[in-house]
Amino acid sequence: SYFSVLLGKCSISADGQCIQSPNYPEPYGNSENCIIELLFPTTLLVVNFRVEAHPFCEYDSLQVNGQLYCGTDGPVNITADGEIAWSSDDEEVSDGWQLCVPRPPSPSTSLPVPPPPFFHAPSPSSPPQPPLPPTPLLPPPQPPLSPPRPFSVLSGPCTTSVDGDCIQSPNFPEL
Repeated sequence: SYFSVLLGKCSISADGQCIQSPNYPEPYGNSENCIIELLFPTTLLVVNFRVEAHPFCEYDSLQVNGQLYCGTDGPVNITADGEIAWSSDDEEVSDGWQLCVPRPPSPSTSLPVPPPPFFHAPSPSSPPQPPLPPTPLLPPPQPPLSPPRPFSVLSGPCTTSVDGDCIQSPNFPEL
C-alpha cells in the first residue's frame, strides 16, 4: 500500500492503490476528520472529488501539501508528500472523494527486434562498398518497479527488515 490511515474513517482500497472519504462511494458524514500518511511521495490521480464548496474551503476540505481543496476542484496532478488531512463540518454533505496512484505501465514481455541489415550483392561493374556499421545494441530490459515497502520508520529507534515487510523494536528479540 502507498497509504496508511492514522486517524478517522477514511479508507484504503483493497488493492492499496486508492484512498477515499469515509463511506465512499456513498456520501460522507458530518463532523468527520481523517489523517492519511503517504509512505513515500506519490502522484495522485483524482478519480472522484465532490465535497461542499466554499471560496476558501472553510466547510469541508481535503488538505494536500498544505493546500486546501473543496467543491469539485481536487488535487489534480499533485505529487503529495507527508500527510493528507480530511475534515467535514456539521452541516452539508456530498458524494466524497477517491484518490488513486496511477498504475505503472506493464513491463514489456519482449523487446522489438531490429530489422536485419540490408544486404546488396555487388554487381560485377560496381566498386567494392565499405562494410556496414554494426547494428547498435538495445538497452538491457529494466526490471519492473518494485512494490512499495509496507512499513517505514518516521522517527525513533525501531527498524524494518531488509524487504520492509516487518517492523521491530530496538534490541529485538532480546527483552
